[in-house]
Amino acid sequence: MWARCAPRPCTPARCWPAATRRCGTSWPKPAARKPTTWPGRQRLRELNDRPSLLNPVWYAGAFAIGYAAGKLGGDRLSLGFVVETENQVEAHLDSHMERLPAGDTASRAIVAQMKDDEVQHARMAERAGAVALPAPVKGLMQLAAKVMTTVAHRV
Repeated sequence: MWARCAPRPCTPARCWPAATRRCGTSWPKPAARKPTTWPGRQRLRELNDRPSLLNPVWYAGAFAIGYAAGKLGGDRLSLGFVVETENQVEAHLDSHMERLPAGDTASRAIVAQMKDDEVQHARMAERAGAVALPAPVKGLMQLAAKVMTTVAHRV
C-alpha cells in the first residue's frame, strides 16, 4: 500500500529522486533502466544505413492485428499472435545471422540480443495463456512477413 502524501498517494516514481519526502516514506533507488535508444540505430549509422521508412506502417499493422485479435478472440488469442510473431521474427533473425560476416561482431551481438528478446517475449506470452494459432493463420502470417520484407528491401 502506498503511503499518503497530501493530497496524492506517495509512490516511488513521485517521491524519487529524494530518498524521503514529506510523508516520511523512504523508497529504494529505482533499478537501472535499459537504454531507451535501440543500439541498432547507432550501428546502422556506423554502416551509413537507416531503419526502414516503413517501420511506422509495420508497427501500426501489428497494433491493429493485436487489437483486433484481442477484441475478436480475447487475450489468449492476442497472445497467440504474439507467440507466432515472435517465433517468425526469431527465424528471420536467424537468417540475418547466417548472412552476417563472422567478423562483424557488433552487428552479430545486436542481432543475437534481438533474437534473445524475441524468444523471451514469446515465452512470456505462452506463460500468460496464449493459444496456438491454426496452421492457415500461421501461413498467412508468413506470407504477410514475406511481402513486408520484400517491400522493405526496396523502399
